[in-house]
Amino acid sequence: MKITKYLLRTSMVFAFLATSGHTADETTVGKYTFKGDTVVFKNPCYRMLPSVEEKMGFQTVDTVEITNGSSLNFAAKGVIGDVVRVAETLNDVPNPFGLSHSGFVVNLDPRVIYTKVVDIMPGGKSHSSRSLSERAGKAILRELEDSHRESISATTFPEVRASFAIESWGSVGELLHGITPHVRIRGLESCITEYDGNMFVRPLNENVPSNLTLDFMTEYVGRPYESFSTFRELLKSVTSCNEEERVENVFCSELVSLFYKRAGIFDKGILSNNVIPEMLGSGAGERDLLRGKALDDIPLKLSFSLYNRSEADEYYTCGTSLIKKLCECLHARLLGKK
Repeated sequence: MKITKYLLRTSMVFAFLATSGHTADETTVGKYTFKGDTVVFKNPCYRMLPSVEEKMGFQTVDTVEITNGSSLNFAAKGVIGDVVRVAETLNDVPNPFGLSHSGFVVNLDPRVIYTKVVDIMPGGKSHSSRSLSERAGKAILRELEDSHRESISATTFPEVRASFAIESWGSVGELLHGITPHVRIRGLESCITEYDGNMFVRPLNENVPSNLTLDFMTEYVGRPYESFSTFRELLKSVTSCNEEERVENVFCSELVSLFYKRAGIFDKGILSNNVIPEMLGSGAGERDLLRGKALDDIPLKLSFSLYNRSEADEYYTCGTSLIKKLCECLHARLLGKK
């Protein structure tokens, strides 16, 4: 597959120039201003739900500044999020924000992302058995064409930027269309808009270099999520029982940890498959792996306030004893205990 098949005609360049500003050090695309590898934008969460903010102990800020590689932390609503959180009570990591999923941000030129996706799809020079499938790759290309068509068209103009979320996950809808859970990339704005739950960002103190980010994406975008055959590794992560890394399949926080080890943010001795989402959150206290390396969690979206600390304690002890017992039994069975 050739990228020229997807590029739009150069007449779209004029529309791009009309909506985007560019200087030597700063680029503005839509709502986002990029200063080198750092993005600045108005926080969509600002003063949207003050009652939720107050209950969770947050005071959202008007403007967010996100470095390349910043951590994204998610707290899912509903049964799935509840089960994940209850299972994680098997460890001693504080989780006051109820985190259940994680990813990270990359601030790159959409044309570079587009080229990279084509490169790792079947037929591309960097494709491997763990890379993107044809269907998964086409889904990413369609989103890029829909959301960044002007910048993708501007092949001869100065570099621009856009923010993307890198995550390892899957959906029921994709499974029905033959796309299994895997590491994927999507626009940050779409991620914020579509996510049903609470979403936070932890800006890193320093940007991760773009070339390192691209090398990591080449290796990991498209890599499968944990399967039934590797589910034991995911369950072991809850109580840090994994003894060696296995990167053939990667779950969400394992992916983030691998990226941070590659970037030198995490110590190489950390086992990535023992890192769980709450360890990437600023509420984890002494178990916070990003402590001193990133700012505290900044809400990008708040839609529920269940995981206030005192309310969470009551919820775990009174409302979910059966689920927790089942999680303990399953954990013991998969670890080979009686």
